[in-house]
Amino acid sequence: MAFWIVPALMALASSLSGAGSTPVVLRVAVADTVGHYFDVQIEASAEGQDSLDFKMPVWIPGSYLIREFEGQVFGFSASDGAKHQLPWKKTDKNTWRVYLDSSTTAVVRYRVYAFNPDIHYSYVDADRAFLNPSSVCMFVAGRVNRPYRLELSFPQNWTSVSTTLQKVSSQPLVFIARNYDELVDSPIEIGHHRRIPFQVEGIPFELAFVGSGNVQPDTLIPYLKKITQAGFDLMGSAPFDRYVFFLQLRSSGGGGLEHRNSCVLQSSRWSFRPYRRFQGFLGLVAHEFFHAWNVKAFRPFPLGPFDYSRENYTVLLWVAEGLTSYYAPRLLLRAGLLDEKEYLKRLQQSIEQLERTPGRKWQSLAESSFDAWIKFYRPNENSPNVAVSYYSKGALIGAMLDLLILHETGGKHSLDDVMRLLYERYHLQQDRAYTLAEFKKTCEEVAGRSLDGFFKRYVLGTEELDFARYLSYVGLELRSRAGRPGGKRRDYGFRWRSEGDRIIVTQVINDSPAYRMGISAGDELIALDTYRLSPSNLTDVLELLEAGEWHYLTISRDGMVRRLRFEWTPWTLPSFEIVKADHRTREQRRLYSIWLYLRR
Repeated sequence: MAFWIVPALMALASSLSGAGSTPVVLRVAVADTVGHYFDVQIEASAEGQDSLDFKMPVWIPGSYLIREFEGQVFGFSASDGAKHQLPWKKTDKNTWRVYLDSSTTAVVRYRVYAFNPDIHYSYVDADRAFLNPSSVCMFVAGRVNRPYRLELSFPQNWTSVSTTLQKVSSQPLVFIARNYDELVDSPIEIGHHRRIPFQVEGIPFELAFVGSGNVQPDTLIPYLKKITQAGFDLMGSAPFDRYVFFLQLRSSGGGGLEHRNSCVLQSSRWSFRPYRRFQGFLGLVAHEFFHAWNVKAFRPFPLGPFDYSRENYTVLLWVAEGLTSYYAPRLLLRAGLLDEKEYLKRLQQSIEQLERTPGRKWQSLAESSFDAWIKFYRPNENSPNVAVSYYSKGALIGAMLDLLILHETGGKHSLDDVMRLLYERYHLQQDRAYTLAEFKKTCEEVAGRSLDGFFKRYVLGTEELDFARYLSYVGLELRSRAGRPGGKRRDYGFRWRSEGDRIIVTQVINDSPAYRMGISAGDELIALDTYRLSPSNLTDVLELLEAGEWHYLTISRDGMVRRLRFEWTPWTLPSFEIVKADHRTREQRRLYSIWLYLRR
């Protein structure tokens, strides 16, 4: 497959040479490492306007939640080019309006508190600073398409800077972004971190490594190379001319966030051994890297250009995130970092997870995508009962689409061709977002048939997914393990946390035994019949329950003790296995090899 680099630098030169391209100048200083502050100065020309609105984003692209970054801003002031104070007022929660009084230039200054280590925010301490421009840098209303010039300053003993922003020649701490969108999509790591360069297909990459753990950063490079090569082999070209993996190791937690030509990865410092645990980290790498194509290069409407002052709704997050979740393990397959047995096991676990989520019957994938702002990123104890994840169900829809296209075209085409066509058509040719109708039409174009029924049932509707049918196209069977030795997993339908010796219920699944007992989230479980319950004996005591028996559960609810009488009815979680059919046809075996990249 031919490989080439999209000429991003030519586009940069073109954008900077256009009319009306006077840049907005940003000066960001690591001002106080003990207090955790950035100092920011923005300079913008009046250009005949009586006032300028300076606005702070309320969210960061890639994470669909209003985060109210403006809440960390204080000390705002405004002056003209001669340092004479200019009047200003706030017009809403994230807008500062500066009145120019015939001045030709407005210079605003403010300070930002930055001490949230989450990858969606910015951070300053005595050793390092992580700058997410969306949470630090305001933009000038009406000028998001202008170039933004960024000038950095930080403690003299800090030696490392990592970013994908284009440097201004001969000025190592001055950078230029074609527009505000590019600035927001270009995080910056500053401090003493390791910078490890490498190349794949002639494209420069960098690993910006922060922290320490049970891994040496150099040993990660061969794995990063394999994953990036797998992405290039799948998609055919790179939508960037340089790429940075920002890796931050912490005592706990993890996650990732995609950017236009970089990604931020956060992981537990102990997540690199044993290899099975390391595979989880590699899956995170593959997921965020594939976003360079899916959502950053070709993107659903209206995810770019962005409105930074409000929610940006789309019914296509199941494509942006769900199909990326489908492709993450597939990149590991192509890279030889995951075998077919483990891949099928992950698919089986995803099916089980969905089947154990009552919310799949209430919320469609399109609704899950649209309501991410109020549901997915703001879950509560009832979320599994009424909502479904566009990540996990979207990945399963990706598998079904892939298998369907393989079947309909006799193995000539697959979902890979859909991804490449979206990339070619909506990024390389048109550089615009696509709609649900256009995504569906692209799938139909590759499949060679109408997919009206598929999308109505599984994307716009809540019909149960017919996994068995689609797996049969490649000679696989989905078998229930219920009733088989080792196949049952007894469950009680509630989740809990311990507070010392107390058991506090955090979640109850609808129609489960806990639901039928009358348990609610927030209840403290005290005793079952005459047995005092504690975190150490809860499982053992519950195992005494037999079908048809009546029992008493003593709980405390809002400080009031009560007894719940119930009849125990057993309940087992759905459990499956994916196995090769006993009698597979030659065609099924051939399609299976194509599907899992076994035939190169």
